[in-house]
Amino acid sequence: MVGRTEHGSHPDSKPSTLVAIVIPQIEKSLFISSMQNLLMPRLVATILFLFYCHFSLSGQIPKYNQLLDTATKHLGLFVEVKPSVNRHLQIGDTTNYIESIREYSNSNIDVKTIIEIIQNSKYPDTTNWTDTEIKNSILVRDREEYIPFKKVIAKFELTDKKKTRLCRGQINDFNNSSAWDKDIFYLSRPIFDNSKSYAVIYYDNGHSGLGGGGGVTLFYFSNDNWRQLGNIARWNY
Repeated sequence: MVGRTEHGSHPDSKPSTLVAIVIPQIEKSLFISSMQNLLMPRLVATILFLFYCHFSLSGQIPKYNQLLDTATKHLGLFVEVKPSVNRHLQIGDTTNYIESIREYSNSNIDVKTIIEIIQNSKYPDTTNWTDTEIKNSILVRDREEYIPFKKVIAKFELTDKKKTRLCRGQINDFNNSSAWDKDIFYLSRPIFDNSKSYAVIYYDNGHSGLGGGGGVTLFYFSNDNWRQLGNIARWNY
């Protein structure tokens, strides 16, 4: 039986070798196809999610900054760089908060909104303030800090001589005052209800032992603008 193998196959034909090559190639193609079918929907979903986040944030950031502009427009010149944590809102005082807003602005706010704000205040954002967020005040790291006037000129881009003199006087008073007497505002980051239509901001400027005071101010978003409704809590020292 010259010219045949033990199983009777021709020595020049290589079916086992071909099968060994073809089957892995088919399996590889099937594997790649399966992975594409598996991963493509996930990839599309991921891309859509990223687009959603981008456009959601791009809409929320101007809204957030507009709220800060409204809240800090008439704030004092010096603000602590570390946001305060609101410790004054209590579920048991919900009725008092509603009555306060009705008294200040003749506005009605439901209990559900107040409770959502109080619940959300348990998870405060304490990220340091930045100059782009607090535009009208100087950020102070501690009461012992010395404020260089060049820093103030650079931030406020002072060119008017009268405003420059006024601001220089305020900076000199701050730098020459004892740490205990410096009039510094402490401000919390906004705390929203779940709809993001209402927000509160806590502020305090206690100094000199019995000077200053603070409050919790409620804001409402309508017609693309934030409106200050009034204080739902207030205190004096």
